[in-house]
Amino acid sequence: MEVWLDFHRATSKTECAGLSAKQLGRQAVAPSPLSLRGLLRHLTEVERYWFAEVFSGHESADLHCTGDDPD
Repeated sequence: MEVWLDFHRATSKTECAGLSAKQLGRQAVAPSPLSLRGLLRHLTEVERYWFAEVFSGHESADLHCTGDDPD
């Protein structure tokens, strides 16, 4: 599992290296609202969920999404 996480973290870092905040926030492919920033936020939420809630059994609040804005 650690190798899998290391690979995906490194891939994300490589894909985002050298991009400005504006570029990271740009919609990748219309009509999807997904951007690289949004993808990184999603990956952060998922990883945090697995480590905090699934493996450790601790409930944690979402960092980037809300009930009103789940995306």
